[in-house]
Amino acid sequence: MNTFKVAFIFSLLILIMIRSNGQKSKFGEVTLEELKDTVHQYEMDAKAALIYQQGKASNQGGRLKIDIYRKIKIYDSKLSGWDDFGVLLYRSNRGNTERIHNLVAYTYNIENNKIVKSKLNKDEVFTDYISDNLREEKFAMPNVKDGSIIEYRYQIFSPFSYRVPKWNFQYEIPCNESDYYLEFPSYYKYFKREYGITPLVSKSSSRSAGQASMNGQNVLNTVEYNTNYVPSLVDVPFLLDINEYRLSVEYQGKTTWDNVALGLKSSKYFGRQLKKPLSPYKTFIEEVKLLPVKERAEKIYSKVQADFTWNKKYGKYTDNGVDKLSKERIGNIADINLLLINLLNKADIKTYPIVSRRRAEGPLNELFPGFSELNYVFGMIAVGDLKAFVDATDKFITFGELPLRAINTNGILLKKVRTTSIDQKANKGLFMKIENPNSKEISSYNLVHFSEDFDLKCNESVKYIGTAASSKRRSLSSYSSKYEFIGKLEERNSNYSIDSIKILNKEILSKPLQINYSYTLNGNVYEISGKLYINALLGNGVQKNPFVSEERRFPIYFDSKMKENYIISFKIPEGYEVDYLPETVNIGIPNKMGSYYFNLQVTGSIIQVHSRFLINEAVLSPQYFLSLKKLYDKAIEIGHQKIVLKKVD
Repeated sequence: MNTFKVAFIFSLLILIMIRSNGQKSKFGEVTLEELKDTVHQYEMDAKAALIYQQGKASNQGGRLKIDIYRKIKIYDSKLSGWDDFGVLLYRSNRGNTERIHNLVAYTYNIENNKIVKSKLNKDEVFTDYISDNLREEKFAMPNVKDGSIIEYRYQIFSPFSYRVPKWNFQYEIPCNESDYYLEFPSYYKYFKREYGITPLVSKSSSRSAGQASMNGQNVLNTVEYNTNYVPSLVDVPFLLDINEYRLSVEYQGKTTWDNVALGLKSSKYFGRQLKKPLSPYKTFIEEVKLLPVKERAEKIYSKVQADFTWNKKYGKYTDNGVDKLSKERIGNIADINLLLINLLNKADIKTYPIVSRRRAEGPLNELFPGFSELNYVFGMIAVGDLKAFVDATDKFITFGELPLRAINTNGILLKKVRTTSIDQKANKGLFMKIENPNSKEISSYNLVHFSEDFDLKCNESVKYIGTAASSKRRSLSSYSSKYEFIGKLEERNSNYSIDSIKILNKEILSKPLQINYSYTLNGNVYEISGKLYINALLGNGVQKNPFVSEERRFPIYFDSKMKENYIISFKIPEGYEVDYLPETVNIGIPNKMGSYYFNLQVTGSIIQVHSRFLINEAVLSPQYFLSLKKLYDKAIEIGHQKIVLKKVD
């Protein structure tokens, strides 16, 4: 179902924030009517639905207790994906950990017009250790069929009362009813963050707990949320994190990004790693100090990039520490990038850590500071005219680029003992906007001759720059030889027959990657009634529009700025002349954020086709969505245009 039909067409129904006066579901109460239900009332194509969910979070003497209950209807057991569950639990570096207790779960089905339930056994629950700080308790429900109802409840006990986990009212499936309660002592100060495009309504109350406290009377504050039908929210392309737009609420104890920065700077797993002497690199540092600043920075970056391997673990803190990393040559994000920052500073290249979180988790919120928000660190060089981001955890990117996983919209820059910003326009000095430094460029020149049977003899040179080069190098590294690469190309493209190939600068990351091909292409020329119809772009250019919805309310996040430039020169075969050429196209997105240019010219016996597709900004506001969609549509349409040649009379 279209995201916006789901999210907005039902907007009148969604005055979901009105408290439900109906009968609440209770654990164990499943009816035949519920089991016989075959389709959701509002979303006919829903594969599953949350019939009811309830969450109760209470701060009990500085510890957090969370009770969770959910009741789920399965309409399509093969496609819903709602029979497997996971509960994320956090563990601090000091050993404090969250725990799950009293998990009870059942699957309900109809057999002979009677309700039969299947219980989840303890041996069907297992633990997945995601990182040193994060594990997931997983369980798959038994005997799930079309029409089943699943129920489960459990408790989480957490020592981290400063942050109450986010409560979602909206999912990939419709949620019929949801209740959420939060109770905490009045002297414990939380602030909240709401997510989603529909405002939440809550009601608050206070009561005496009857015990003396530091204020003379222990008063418990309660916040209550009740929602009726909340439509499903489906992910859309080119979005950092759909959870930023999911109807939900989160509470956290008050702190500041400065306090977070101070904690990081004083930690032996972060700040102290930036002061390590790194004696094994003393000679290397002395040698590179003789080089100009940019060349010096590139040398250090290249060494760390080549010598150390990322173990696929994220984190703002080191796992091994830079000393152990120097010996074992493998580490997490913080291990490698804090070593890089340390070495750059020791070579008199002022480099600051930037702490953020990985791209897939969405941007940091300036008004919602906390250590748990952070799981990524990279560096920023700022010396003289040299300003560059550095992250040495990817073997294929070039100096000044960032791996896609690192590119978020903001982060905190650590300078001395306070957070600050190099952006002179920032007036708070706490937050830093991170501009996507990456660009992708593919530039191709192809000289094409016709064979006697009208196959196309092509000599093509393709140059890859920026992330296009790193992506292509990563792909090339998976092949054992050039010949395996050729074989796979021909296997994927049955109309190609490659005669020769030459790869230039495969190992030299500082230079564009270039591949020169000589190949025969068939299937792109059709002879009809004595005329030749030739695909003008030979299958190059934009092939698919990723934007299919009628509107969009979310920003558009591209992986990078991009430029695709194709120049194809056709040598007109003897005995033929031009009968028809497609018209020139030159369209763009407002404010020069993107454009598409297509032009054909005839010079003597050569038809030159020029196609150029540009996206000049990595982040576009939703206001440009329709123009962007039209740009893609036009580029695809042009990609199917034909040059027509006719026989000379």
